[in-house]
Amino acid sequence: MEGIKIEKEIQRDIGKDIKSKQSFNNKKLNEQQQDTIQFYDLNVPSYETVLTPTDFELAMELDDSPNESDWDSEAMYNLDKFEGDIANKINASTVALFIRGAPEKADSKTNKGRIQLNAIRDRRQLWNNARIPYALSSQYSSYSRSVIASAMQEYAKHTCIQWTPRTAMDRDYVYIVPERGCYSMASCWQNN
Repeated sequence: MEGIKIEKEIQRDIGKDIKSKQSFNNKKLNEQQQDTIQFYDLNVPSYETVLTPTDFELAMELDDSPNESDWDSEAMYNLDKFEGDIANKINASTVALFIRGAPEKADSKTNKGRIQLNAIRDRRQLWNNARIPYALSSQYSSYSRSVIASAMQEYAKHTCIQWTPRTAMDRDYVYIVPERGCYSMASCWQNN
């Protein structure tokens, strides 16, 4: 009789543990969903938009010192992207050239031996007048829009880059979307 009582207590305790773990997992899932909604909502229809004066006003109110827990370092280092954050037409030979480095001198007559490791050396891949037209997804939350506005202000303050809303005349522009991770093409690529 005592053995049956102990077995029932063990089963009851196991049941409590399972319910507790399920509750914990449901709570974590709910927190993750809330965090995602804080930044973007994929249920919102996606269309191109630009930042508003309100987004820039809210950017001024942001705390400039993010917590360590605010960084998603896993998302910052994509294994399928060159150096973790560059979406380019990279292959094994270009990676090998990058690792070895470019030769110091090239044959001045044939230009053989010259390897360009920096896409920006190709003038066609520079943004005209350091103006970068942009559009962003309508799926971003107000908070995320203010963070993006703040980042654009920082670039403008410390570089010659000027982020400007995309117009109908801009064929090439940066489209900011809420995808997992942090990556981009390096430089201006035609019709992208």
